[in-house]
Amino acid sequence: AYFPTFTKKGTIYFMGYAEGRWINLGIYRSEFVNGEYTKPELLPVKINSPGDVRNWMPYISSDESFLIFCSTRELPASDQGDLFISFRKKNDDWTDPLNMGETINTDRMERFSTISPDGKFLFFTRDDTIHYLEDVYWVSSRIINKLKKKAKQ
Repeated sequence: AYFPTFTKKGTIYFMGYAEGRWINLGIYRSEFVNGEYTKPELLPVKINSPGDVRNWMPYISSDESFLIFCSTRELPASDQGDLFISFRKKNDDWTDPLNMGETINTDRMERFSTISPDGKFLFFTRDDTIHYLEDVYWVSSRIINKLKKKAKQ
């Protein structure tokens, strides 16, 4: 398991082995029930695109209402990944992932997202292709509510 992120209830979202996905990795979920974690479930194809599409570096909101992850879906081959967001529906399905837009994404790779403890900021990293390092960036978390209005609930 790689890059775990947790909800208030203790549900864990992480990357793990998923045959048929990019380098055999996918995003999973496991609930914390009666002091134990349930068998991990691979998130649906909406999140885990099959084939050579990256879907990785998950961040789940503390209330499990949205998932942010890095993906290469719908991107040119030169772009190593943008941040996408999917909102959890009442029936436990997910909305189609939305690219988080130009405020966040560039032609470089954005990943490792998290929300500040006070809920005011979305932090993420962006690849610095010159030095092979990543810089930390942040925007107002209000962007999430704007994207939620665009999502098909």
